[in-house]
This record gives sequence, C-alpha cells and structure tokens, in this order.
Amino acid sequence: MVAKESRPVFQLSASLGCQWKNIERAHEQTVTAEADLLALLQRDVGDKFASEDANLVVFGSLGRGEWIDWLSDLDWTLLVDGQCKPGHFQIAQDIRDALKTVYQTTANGNKEYRFAAPGPTGTFGNMGFSHQLIHLIGGQEDTNKNMTQRILLLLESLPVSAVNAHERVLKSIIQRYLEEEPHLIKSGQIRYKVPRFLLNDIVRFWRTMAVDFASKQRDRGGDGWGLGMPSYGCLEN
Repeated sequence: MVAKESRPVFQLSASLGCQWKNIERAHEQTVTAEADLLALLQRDVGDKFASEDANLVVFGSLGRGEWIDWLSDLDWTLLVDGQCKPGHFQIAQDIRDALKTVYQTTANGNKEYRFAAPGPTGTFGNMGFSHQLIHLIGGQEDTNKNMTQRILLLLESLPVSAVNAHERVLKSIIQRYLEEEPHLIKSGQIRYKVPRFLLNDIVRFWRTMAVDFASKQRDRGGDGWGLGMPSYGCLEN
C-alpha cells in the first residue's frame, strides 16, 4: 500500500487545508484489510500464493486504497509469469476457499463475506497469465477480459506480499506499449513516439465501461445504478 503522505489525494487535501474523513477512513481500512488479507493467506494457503513465478494481485477498491469493510468486494488474480504448473489451479482454489472463511451472519441468516467474491463473469477471482497480457495486445484474441486486466494492472493493481511476477509483467506491458511502437512524429530534432496500442486500450477501456453501464441500466430496469467493467464491480452501487 502506498504511504498516505505519498498519495496525491492527501497531498491535495493538505495543500487546500481540507480534511476528507471518508477518504481517510477508506485509506485506513485499506491498510488494515491488506494486512489481514496477507495474514489470512499465510495461515490458510502458506507461501504458495507469492513465489518467483506467481503473485496474488488485487485490484478495485483494495488496489486503489478505497476499501470499506463488509461493503467492498475483492477483485483478485493469481498472476502467473513463468512456467505454467498444474498446481497453480489448486493455489487459486485455495485462495478462494480461504477468502470464504471470514464472514458474519446477518439477521436473516445469510452470510456476508468480508472479502466478498468478484462478479461471476470470470474477469477476476482466478488465474491470469503474462503471455496473454503482454503478447495479445490488439487483434481478435485480445478479449475484453484480457484488456481489462492489462489496463487495471497499470492503473490500480496491488501485489500481496512478493512482487516478482507483478513487477516483471508491468515492465513488459509498458515496454510493449512504448518501446515497440514503430511510428514516429518528428518535431525539429526531437522524435516523439505515439503509443498507439496504449491509446487504443484506454479508449477501449472507457468505451467498454460506458457500454456496460447502459447494459446494467437495461438489465435492472432502472433499479439502482452501476458503472464498471463486466465483473468489475468496485464502482458499483
């Protein structure tokens, strides 16, 4: 988790002389939830979720530092960057099982999970592989799920414990975006690269969010509102 004084929102708050209690509360609960999540996984999963070739990575509310206990859901991916092993599936399953152990029972007898599962469409809550994220940029095989995970790795991802795979994949994605772009615009003696794949992903990301918003409005018949990627409910009410 980024230190509070390093976050732009708190730097702005300090410069304006403001105190945004809800944002501060969310930051504090994020710090606590991150520590509790790490302790839970170490207890129930061991050190398998954080290795040289695989890291558990969280997105959404926890990744942005906006976590609210018992209200936020947990968007996560077991990010694999290395030799694919059959055991990775079991690790992902163990993570899912561990997250279900922290719950409270409501007045009507239902269970509320502190680390609630992400949406059912499969964008999160499973394994993600570096090959697709790095090599399938653009083209027919670059699915919405793949693009969503790639953009959110850049925007709001947070590795839990070890950062080996997470850091390598981030650097490789940025390299694909910036260093392999062949088209140049010249201005005097300076040559500017235009990261067209990055620009395309950003436009595609926000377009998909807008389309998803319209789809949710139609499905719900105007009941409530929702804004987010498919299975990406951190902005959902």
